[in-house]
Amino acid sequence: MGLLQSCCHLLLGTLLALMGISGVFQPSLPLSLSQEEQQNKITLLIQSSPEAELQTHLEIHSPELAEAIVENERQPLDSIPMTDRSIQLVRNGRTFVMELDEAGNVYDRRTRKQVLLSEEQKAELAGYGELLAHNHYGSLLSWNEADRLLPVNKKFTVLELETGKSFEVQRRAGSDHADVQPLTAKDTAIMKEIYDGEWSWKRKAILVQSDKGWLAASMHGMPHGGDGIPGNKFNGHFCIHFLNSITHKSNHKDPGHQLMVHKAAGEVKTYLRSLNPYELVDSWIAAAHLQQIPIMGYFFGDEYEGEWNNMVDEVQLIRSIRRTGSFPELPDPDMEKDKTDMKLTVETGIQMSGGKLINRKLDFYLSLHDGSWHISRIEGLGKDLDKKDEIGVSAHKGE
Repeated sequence: MGLLQSCCHLLLGTLLALMGISGVFQPSLPLSLSQEEQQNKITLLIQSSPEAELQTHLEIHSPELAEAIVENERQPLDSIPMTDRSIQLVRNGRTFVMELDEAGNVYDRRTRKQVLLSEEQKAELAGYGELLAHNHYGSLLSWNEADRLLPVNKKFTVLELETGKSFEVQRRAGSDHADVQPLTAKDTAIMKEIYDGEWSWKRKAILVQSDKGWLAASMHGMPHGGDGIPGNKFNGHFCIHFLNSITHKSNHKDPGHQLMVHKAAGEVKTYLRSLNPYELVDSWIAAAHLQQIPIMGYFFGDEYEGEWNNMVDEVQLIRSIRRTGSFPELPDPDMEKDKTDMKLTVETGIQMSGGKLINRKLDFYLSLHDGSWHISRIEGLGKDLDKKDEIGVSAHKGE
């Protein structure tokens, strides 16, 4: 409680109220703030994407910190790191919106500058951000652990991370991941709303309620297979994946599901930094297919922010993409240990918005920085995609 005792006021965000979280976050009675307090109120906010309706926020009153954020010297930067945290504050009648990273650094993206704060101030802000993340995201538990917490016939709540909508389900089967169904017709209707009224194989980051709190997971939205709960208006089941779960058919981890599991845990950046070049490319293709534009900058890192900015408009036009060719055999780690740059040519099937499904080879250029692989550029995407011949590539499916 030492961190929070330095705050004069603490309010719950929408997610906390929904989850009923107790402990350091306690509901407070309405407070009458003085004119000075209103002028120095700092709101810290976390959300999985800029468009996410689900947000968690923390309000503090600290005239000294507010003054430092607004008045301290600023340092120009070549790039601003991506982050899921922001700061909003009111001071002297003006409203300021800044971005906050995990280390407590504050940035003004509009002017591409960093606010120079003391180490103590950065540590304080980093602590608040960590507390918000702990309450906003789910725990990263392996499938073996989740399987024990959520046995067959267990009923539990699913919360979608972007919309904040939740519905009730029951696990019906599944040995490699959870096969589940909405409990009632009302739950089915809510789930379909999350998918904009159309069932889809596309993966979404979700939180799953368990006896040990909220777990990070991923679901798709396509009824398939047998089984059925009478009256729930859901023809079949859908699948929920957890860390390291696999699909029934391929017996492999699904890159899209694993990416969404780590998004639900607030660990996308850390996850991508752990991947080898082949896994990184597969995850990029999954992210492009899922149109996870807000997190795709993490694939490039701060060093190649400009490359991503140059291609984001093209990626936003992708309706469907999947790898159609095989990767070459993985190289011997001892032979490759000193390699810092790499090119991977990947055969893909791509469908752009309003266009045909076409074959396209994409060249991925990767670089090793600080022990982690980043994409430095991608060649092969372009406006001529809709001029190629149509091919018979099936839709991107899978459990």
